[in-house]
Amino acid sequence: MLGNHQIYLITSLVFDLKNSDYAFAYFYLPKRINWGFEAFHIARFFGVGDQYYPLYYRYRLYGGTLMGSYPIDKFRRIDFGLGYYNVVGEYIDFPEINERSVILMPSLTYVHDNSLWRYIFPSNGERYYLSLYASPKLGSNGIQFLTGIFDYRKYIRLWSDYSLALRFTAGGSTGQNKQRFMLGGVDAWINWAIKNDYIPIENTADFFFFEAISGPIVPLRGYVYNEQNGSKFALANFEFRFPLIRYFIGGALPLAFRNIMGVLFIDAGSAWDSWKAWKAFYQPDPFAGSMTKDLLIGMGYGFRIYLFGLLLRLDIAWRFNWASFSKPVYYFSFGPDY
Repeated sequence: MLGNHQIYLITSLVFDLKNSDYAFAYFYLPKRINWGFEAFHIARFFGVGDQYYPLYYRYRLYGGTLMGSYPIDKFRRIDFGLGYYNVVGEYIDFPEINERSVILMPSLTYVHDNSLWRYIFPSNGERYYLSLYASPKLGSNGIQFLTGIFDYRKYIRLWSDYSLALRFTAGGSTGQNKQRFMLGGVDAWINWAIKNDYIPIENTADFFFFEAISGPIVPLRGYVYNEQNGSKFALANFEFRFPLIRYFIGGALPLAFRNIMGVLFIDAGSAWDSWKAWKAFYQPDPFAGSMTKDLLIGMGYGFRIYLFGLLLRLDIAWRFNWASFSKPVYYFSFGPDY
């Protein structure tokens, strides 16, 4: 309604401002370059250290970001930004025990997108981006890193609502405080699980990367959050998307369900630190066949339906180690697919 001026205010208040999430953003849009500014505060609670006897910390991330977006043409643009961040980790029982980091982070992203959407998924075209993030070390509390992420998605329409979706994403980080990427699971996962019930956020740098650059690398179905982590990652996804049920009225209940979509998928990926140590396959003994080692593979099927205005996803996946399949893993989640 404001046309060339957009204003956003986001809040999630818990007890007081120190424990709450809130953000304010303004975008100036009348010129070719779209400019924006955001100020924010985020608070999270994590168990840090030994997974069996963790120390509970409150992490806070606050600061501001200046953003710009330059459209090259209808399908391409360059996004850039400069953010100033403060990260504080405080031991809950003894707040005087804390860790602080200050980050000045320029970012640059090239985006291409000519995809065409249908009911739930993109059905044709492609989209991809290449992002670079960096930070010089600012004093004794600064962190220094360089991170790059590439994401490519291709959509092939077969006929009507039948399509293929292919995706490949990879990234890496280097520097004194290089980022660790957590691989596994799906986004907006309702019945979520994490490996060993432990989130590997052990310092302010880990928390900053998780909140400001990338959360879990998904989807890798058949596995849980943080199935693997490392300073490098690669993930490939393949989906066949098709209409499953056009119209269904439930028995004694006056409920009608329309356009239930189905997917068949294969996901494969890995996260690691050293190229020399990484090994896709290994042979447990001379008389057995090969099995996957660092390469993770999952496959299965799923359903997509709008329920009470929300897009609900149900995926059923099996891990595949090249020799056998695991028991099925069930994923309930919200939102569109890649």
